[in-house]
Amino acid sequence: MPLHLLLGPAGARKTGRLLDAHQAAARAGGEAWLVVPSGADLVPIRRELLGVSAPGGVPRTPTPYADLLGAHELERRLVKRLGGPAALSQDQRRAVTQAVIAEAMRDERLEALLPGARRGWLCDELITLADELTVTLDFGEDALRALRSWGGSAGGRRGIELAELLAADAARRTALAAGGGPVARGVGARAVIDALDAGTLDVSGLHLTLAGFDDLDPVQRHLVTALGRSEATVLLSLPFAPGREALVAAGPLVDSLRAAGGEAEIVAFDPALVDVDPRLASLSGSLFEALPETAVITPEAVAGSPHTSAVVELEGAGPDEELALISQLVAEELASGTDPAAMAVLTASPDLHGPAVVAALSRRGVPAHLAGRRSAAATPIVRGAISLIRAAAAYQARGAGGEAADIVRWAAVIDPARAELLDAQVRRRDARTVRDALRLWQRVTGGERLTALDRLLSPSGRPGSLERAIAAVLGDAALAWAMREGGRPDPGTERAVRAAREAAKAMDLRGAFVERAWAMTPRVALAAGLDDLRRALEELRLGAEPEPAGSIAVLGPLAIRTRTVEVLVIARAQRGTFPAAESSRRALGRADRAVLHADHQWPQSTEPAHGDGERYLAYEIATTPTRRLAIGWHAGDGDGGAGEPSPLVAELRRVAGASLERRSLEAGAAAIAGAATATRARLEAAVAGVRHREVQHQRSEELAGTQPTHHGVGALQTASRCTAQWFVDQHLRPRPLDPDAAQLKAGLMRHDLLAKLLRSALEQSIELGPDALPALEAGLDAAARQQAATGAQNNETLAERLLRERVIAEIEATLPALCGTEPLAHQPSELELAFGTSRRSADDDGEAPDARAPVVVRRNEHELTLSGRIDRLDVSNDGKEVVVVDYKGANVEPYRGRGWVERRELQAGLYALVAEELTGARAVGSLYQAVPGPPDQPPRGATVERLGERGMRHGSNDVVGEDEWSELLDELVRLAAEAAAAIDDGCIAPRPVSCSDDGCRHPWLCREQRG
Repeated sequence: MPLHLLLGPAGARKTGRLLDAHQAAARAGGEAWLVVPSGADLVPIRRELLGVSAPGGVPRTPTPYADLLGAHELERRLVKRLGGPAALSQDQRRAVTQAVIAEAMRDERLEALLPGARRGWLCDELITLADELTVTLDFGEDALRALRSWGGSAGGRRGIELAELLAADAARRTALAAGGGPVARGVGARAVIDALDAGTLDVSGLHLTLAGFDDLDPVQRHLVTALGRSEATVLLSLPFAPGREALVAAGPLVDSLRAAGGEAEIVAFDPALVDVDPRLASLSGSLFEALPETAVITPEAVAGSPHTSAVVELEGAGPDEELALISQLVAEELASGTDPAAMAVLTASPDLHGPAVVAALSRRGVPAHLAGRRSAAATPIVRGAISLIRAAAAYQARGAGGEAADIVRWAAVIDPARAELLDAQVRRRDARTVRDALRLWQRVTGGERLTALDRLLSPSGRPGSLERAIAAVLGDAALAWAMREGGRPDPGTERAVRAAREAAKAMDLRGAFVERAWAMTPRVALAAGLDDLRRALEELRLGAEPEPAGSIAVLGPLAIRTRTVEVLVIARAQRGTFPAAESSRRALGRADRAVLHADHQWPQSTEPAHGDGERYLAYEIATTPTRRLAIGWHAGDGDGGAGEPSPLVAELRRVAGASLERRSLEAGAAAIAGAATATRARLEAAVAGVRHREVQHQRSEELAGTQPTHHGVGALQTASRCTAQWFVDQHLRPRPLDPDAAQLKAGLMRHDLLAKLLRSALEQSIELGPDALPALEAGLDAAARQQAATGAQNNETLAERLLRERVIAEIEATLPALCGTEPLAHQPSELELAFGTSRRSADDDGEAPDARAPVVVRRNEHELTLSGRIDRLDVSNDGKEVVVVDYKGANVEPYRGRGWVERRELQAGLYALVAEELTGARAVGSLYQAVPGPPDQPPRGATVERLGERGMRHGSNDVVGEDEWSELLDELVRLAAEAAAAIDDGCIAPRPVSCSDDGCRHPWLCREQRG
């Protein structure tokens, strides 16, 4: 039972000690396995083993027979050695559990766990829990009885639902195995553990070196614990932080060794650790000896060799200012003679934040590169494509392999600036699902959606279309990457474009599989196809490329483990980002496990507490550089919200003590102290010295003297929410920093194309309903061919072609939702109905304004003269009822009628009253239709209750009674009249509570804070 525990902060020296031990075992002729659980460590460690050290790495003799494994491969090898059963693939396992969850939702058996089921995270939680229980307990009635008992007391309804789901999941897996099918991974792992404990699995000649016990999942930890009790030689790398229990991550392992009467050797390779923690004074001893009390790290101890002697804190007002401070510090170091190879910039997400860091350094004249990228799958473009595929799987199979972060990663490829804003929104809202992230993307872009993502998530349904979509995505990404920064290629462009081309070429090999996946049902089968496609992309290799000489490496936290640097700079050290925030969405949390352990003998959690992980990371970072450490963060998120520093900042402040140097814009970074960001400069120019107080006193008389003859419906809605916002939109009209005419044109093209299709259906007397779908699709195909021919004649650019194809795909995906599930009792009658305003067209030909004058609406002593444009009016067969249909973006959930007054959503109600004036019919509903939108997305809004029997698809929350409908319209007219009076009187006052969902939209004008 020769078990060795290697203690010390992660870094090049610790990695070197692990590799030395592994290479010695391999040269001795034994069976040597090196297990690296973290994928980010695989590439640098493989290079070290081959003798190709990165700059600042530890040179070593090549080991051609190095056996490098991932944690899952270790598990598979042990099961195979035992002759155990084949395991379910990840997609097969997820499909089983998803079916169990779907059945429980359908039978309405979920209550406490229903949010997790809907948002997609419950599936993976159940799989992890079931596998762990299989390994640690006799998974049967005893375990389920314990859950039910806990659910009847402390756990509430959650424990009962968990027990039922786990029982159903186990029954399905048992049925599969009984038919000779594969089993869950926990079954094979339990068989290996039992064999190791019984001595029937021979591992006496095995030497296992594990780089990161804390990186293993629960099943793998129990496997390694069993190996520690066996005859195998095991060397484990454990996290270490001064002032903490040194062996906290190996608690279950230590307990198991104690029960077996075993001992282990502690190897503390760093002499400084002995000074910091007197418990390690004896480098070799029993784990079970009485250890002295925990020592507390002091600045004096850190100041000693080999720890960092200087710590600098860089506080920016926003992301741009932070990067400017970082660039200045790096430039200062280079000017003082520091070797670029002895410096590195570390960021939590190199894929998301790395390009921005490289670009900021390049603008300062500092050469920089993204380090550790040796495969197509590691380039930003292909990483973005892989994230896009994961997102598509999640979107189409309801949670099969994707999360909100995938949308952020994809956005980072095409639009890094707005990806930063999206990332801030995702973290602020604690968004986890793909659908949540798409809704937040709409908020960030003002209604725009991801072009490539739309094409993939709303495919045409034809065989092979998915393949073409992904190939097009990669091509678009390559083009965007090459043309970013106004045509100036970013560092690494050539490699990234080559990766995209190779990946697009590889798509041709996947055509048959993708076509087969499209023909399969249910959606989980398609998700499996996407997962296979993702793996094919991940396997693409570009070949090893040396890191450029004289260039600063920008890398992630794990990549620093194989490097030794003099100066380390940390970027984006924000709370919830570095390190990542602990998930609060757990079916069974640490506190729940503690109660179950005490009352029902459940196993303790093998995961270290989240706070411990932060301390480990802080100590690793603090001890990596030998001369200087700089840590940067920003106080604003770039979207008007506040930014908070990571807990690491506080840890490093404590470590540095009085020697900490602080820099910020206010403290005087000479090169940039007087410079505002581009956004701030633009806003200041737009306001031109006008502030809130001046607006109220100087502009009121001017505005009151220019009263309009009529009011736009949209302007009234904005003024009702906040007159200051109305003033900015209608009078200041600041131009966007990055105006995107393509997005505006896309919206106009959608409306015009839909109007053309529906107008053609009206002319052919085709009623809107399921039977109309083939005719509409045929009309869309004809329109697509006509547009393609016109584009070819006009020599359209690549961007114009992609925009045209995007709109066609969006409309095609929307048609099933427009047709509904049964013929509509209210059929389209008027399309693009404008009143008091000019025509709108994607191809503006300068037509004169419509003949319709502004419409006067009178209700309850209020009189409003309105202008606007109604997308569609649906009229009943007898002409006595009318329904307003307005096209919105993909997310229409916020537009439920019962929330109109609270959200001051005036448009739908005012349009209903205008429709009554124009048609003479009675308005019985006003709905928002998602365009583009998934087929299962019903319109949202408000309809009278009897309309539900007449073929209109809508949610139950949208149905109101006759009296409630009338009262709703009365209240909306009252709010509109108040807004019109405020405009006419020139009364401008900020109203941050109702300005937007995030509070004040223009704090630079109103001097109000968001939220």
